[in-house]
Amino acid sequence: MIDLKSTVLNLKIEGQARECLFEKLVSDSEKQSLNQCLDIAQEAAQVAEVYKQLYKLQSSTVIKDCVPSSWGGLMHVKMEYYTSLSHYYVALGLITLKDELNSSNKEKLEHLYVDVKSNEKREIKFVPQNANERLRLGRAHLHQSIATHEEALRTYRMCRQLQLIDSLHDLLQKANEKAMNLLSKVIEDVDQFQEMFEPLPIRASTKFQLKLTDPDFSQYRAIDLFKALGPLKFFSAKRHWTAARIVELKKASDDASFGFSVKDDSPVVVTRVEIGGIAEACGLKEGDYITAVNDQDTKWTSHAEMAELIKAAGNSISLKVVTPMNWKYLHSRGAAGMSMCSKSTSSSSSGFSSSSSRNPSPVGSVNGKECEKRNSWNPFRRRNSKDPLESSYITNVLYR
Repeated sequence: MIDLKSTVLNLKIEGQARECLFEKLVSDSEKQSLNQCLDIAQEAAQVAEVYKQLYKLQSSTVIKDCVPSSWGGLMHVKMEYYTSLSHYYVALGLITLKDELNSSNKEKLEHLYVDVKSNEKREIKFVPQNANERLRLGRAHLHQSIATHEEALRTYRMCRQLQLIDSLHDLLQKANEKAMNLLSKVIEDVDQFQEMFEPLPIRASTKFQLKLTDPDFSQYRAIDLFKALGPLKFFSAKRHWTAARIVELKKASDDASFGFSVKDDSPVVVTRVEIGGIAEACGLKEGDYITAVNDQDTKWTSHAEMAELIKAAGNSISLKVVTPMNWKYLHSRGAAGMSMCSKSTSSSSSGFSSSSSRNPSPVGSVNGKECEKRNSWNPFRRRNSKDPLESSYITNVLYR
């Protein structure tokens, strides 16, 4: 059972790979000669043979109950479609050929068909010797191509799931119209009273040998999808943050500074805000985490890199910051009156400084004073909670 499933999977992969090779072969040969058309026809027959084997396996009792019925219908449609293309390209090469057949063309045509010993159908295998026989053989292949296209369309209409694929119907319809247009060009050049015959099936052959190998993921660099969220130690669901806000700082001259200092790495923390400075006027607080500078993500930026970014910003800088929601922040007067998105309207003469120490900085209001607790009556407050944070906030705001 496992070997049968692996065989089905390998055939499906091979069929898709040969479809891509066939499309590339058709697109590369813009002006096709007879030999090129015969090679393309045999490639199409090879794709049809792969889907024929896959269709037989999926129709077996073991696999039939494990896959949707629409899969078998799709394999049957693909088998008929590529079989019709093989007949179409043989007809295209025979009809568009202007010169007489040379020895290379005749040898190619002799090995083009499959030997069929059954006498149930009237099938003729021959090499045309003149232009009339060549057009007659091309017309026979066109009729076979159109009939196979109609069979593919009939299978498409019988499957309800396949009817939902509009692109598949358009592909089959365009291929059928293409064969009909070619037949209309040659119908006047061939005697209509000549006896019709059915050409032999085209031999499946390919010039591309496929080898299934396991993918080597070491050649491709993996990208961490969650790296943009920041270090897990700080930006996780266990921690509580305010919504991100934009702080725009502008200073009057090059000698003036923004009035704050930073420390730590990944992320950088605002460690000191000068009283009366630009940073304080714009709402920047001590303990804020800088997550972006001028739309550049800085969650993984080191202290030295942050200092260079701020110095290179010039007289104006835009910071995206978040503030941790702890007990001191929630009960500070500065946090209650802080604007979420404030802009600079004043200047300061204090200088920008940076600190690389790892000492924790207080988080709270600008003046560092704690407000008194207000004993307000709340019927929904949990009195027996040991965690003071549970009685202070309900929502969990996570910056992304």
